[in-house]
Amino acid sequence: MDISFSQLDKISSEIKEHHKHVQIALLNDKYHVKIAVNDELYPWHIHPNSDEILIVLEGKIRVEFEDEISHTLEVHDSLYIPKGTRHQTLPIGRAVNLVIEDIDTETVFDEK
Repeated sequence: MDISFSQLDKISSEIKEHHKHVQIALLNDKYHVKIAVNDELYPWHIHPNSDEILIVLEGKIRVEFEDEISHTLEVHDSLYIPKGTRHQTLPIGRAVNLVIEDIDTETVFDEK
């Protein structure tokens, strides 16, 4: 049995890139659990083959959808995004969140 321990605050504090994702776990050889640090807009995109769950650990992040609906997530908020849903994320300052998605997740960007 491989047990993995992570100090999420330490991992996120060491990330300096604008859109860095660090895998902290792999569930059932199928799903990534990653820490994502964002401090600038992540442009319009879809994940055609995977749902996505965001859980905010630090800061705030706004997730916008093409139908003009948006959600502003704060610490301990989560958001489920079904596969194929066009969205963009805009952190309000520096935001740290957990991302759970399929290991083979594709990200397709567009400029519509």
